[in-house]
Amino acid sequence: MSIPIDPKCCPICGKPNQCDRASGKTNESCWCVYEKFPPMIFTVVPKEKLHKACICKECLKAFKKSAIQEVVPAAALAEV
Repeated sequence: MSIPIDPKCCPICGKPNQCDRASGKTNESCWCVYEKFPPMIFTVVPKEKLHKACICKECLKAFKKSAIQEVVPAAALAEV
């Protein structure tokens, strides 16, 4: 038995994703149109939810922050 996937909830954290497309609005009005999603973020999404619900801003922000910390040493960030 499969659990229904709510397109209005982030597939990573389960919180509302604020996706305008899931609310029936146009793509152009959605916040995600203006964001870059690192390809590796999709490896965090469970396979059964992949491409069925949008990732929320908070998860995108947290992923980008963790990715930066892995690539750039903390001392280098302090100099910026």
